[in-house]
Amino acid sequence: MFTASCISFLNLKSTTLNVTKTILDNGLTILTLEKHDVPIVTSTIWYKVGSANENKGQTGIAHFLEHLMFKGTQTYAKGEIDFLTSAKGGNNNAGTTFDYTLYYFNFSSDRWELALEIEADRMQHCLFDPDEFETERNVVLEELKRQQDAPWGKLAVQSEATMFQVHPYHHPVIGWQEDLCLFSTPHRVWHRTKVPGRDQTPGLTRAHRKTPMR
Repeated sequence: MFTASCISFLNLKSTTLNVTKTILDNGLTILTLEKHDVPIVTSTIWYKVGSANENKGQTGIAHFLEHLMFKGTQTYAKGEIDFLTSAKGGNNNAGTTFDYTLYYFNFSSDRWELALEIEADRMQHCLFDPDEFETERNVVLEELKRQQDAPWGKLAVQSEATMFQVHPYHHPVIGWQEDLCLFSTPHRVWHRTKVPGRDQTPGLTRAHRKTPMR
């Protein structure tokens, strides 16, 4: 997927974790941590967009989009990403925070390239089917309800809203219920997550391998 001609090596290494930082000509930052104890590759892609980039009236968009990224692309039908991951003996998940959204895969080192193929495809070709959009809205609303029913979950939301009166950390990552109910179309959600000036995507590859990666 990557060729030597498009890679600019900076040779920056952490003395603690021995992380190698590589920046491609297109601005993509790759952090590589090698571990040789087991032949596993963990690939994680981080988008520099989280709930802190949202305003009142559109809270929860980043987290909602995270859910929609698993609902099918032009290449992978709904459920196929998870099916292929399991069929290859791997696992995957995603998460949204105040400051970033991440997606990760764990695969054996002889088949880890599938993770990059999936990420490249769904970044460009997610279907955002309207029916899936409404179904997933209900899933997120139920997730919010579970959080509100949990004493510690409600306390965390109330504490953050009290501590951060002006800062966007005031809003919960999952969003406020009234905003979630007002989301219109999936393409509008996608457009609003494209925050100007924050489009670079760092990726972290943690390689546990006994043989060189291809």
